[in-house]
Amino acid sequence: IEMTAPSVRPLPPPAGSMQWHAWLYTPAAVRDTAAACFALDAEWRSLVDPDLDPGVAPLKLQWWRDELARLTRGQARHPLTQVLSRASPDSGAASRAFADALTARQFELANAGYDSERELDAYWALADGWCRAFAPLLVRGGDPESLLAAARPAGRAIRQVEVIRDLHPDADNDQS
Repeated sequence: IEMTAPSVRPLPPPAGSMQWHAWLYTPAAVRDTAAACFALDAEWRSLVDPDLDPGVAPLKLQWWRDELARLTRGQARHPLTQVLSRASPDSGAASRAFADALTARQFELANAGYDSERELDAYWALADGWCRAFAPLLVRGGDPESLLAAARPAGRAIRQVEVIRDLHPDADNDQS
């Protein structure tokens, strides 16, 4: 007997957040997909929480990398990636972009410093991954690669704003 998991509706992002405003103005037909993208981003950001056991985060990162591979094969297990799979059965481009976002979290987890503008640019190129993944999942039709390229500047700018916004709390946690 093959059982399928019940359909899950992700919760919207926290009211008042940048993600909530984006979700609020997302067409109703793709709001669940948007909420799933934002929930994944929140889940992955929690991996760099200074209160998390440092041995747990690398294991979770690897589990999410494996889950992205399953998503690409159409075998997603996590309720959020199942939402994404239903939204776009051909989610290979989105999976690659999400993998970039996970790599950025890995750099953050290592508390990586950037000695040059080139290194920082490499981080920004990875950190915009969730936004690049988000675009082709939400916009039906069109060339996915063009959508990914168009989303890059927006994702980069959003991540830069988030870093600036979080400077004070990070300094309090000695994460600067």
